[in-house]
Amino acid sequence: MKYTMGTKLTNISVDMNNVKKLCKINEYKGEQIVYKKQPKS
Repeated sequence: MKYTMGTKLTNISVDMNNVKKLCKINEYKGEQIVYKKQPKS
């Protein structure tokens, strides 16, 4: 039981790290899209 709880906790922390990475990637893509949409002066 302790083993499964430990693996679940580590899986949750890994998932959180992946979510943070995905959010950063999405923000980066969003910034690129905004940059491309802006008229070049």
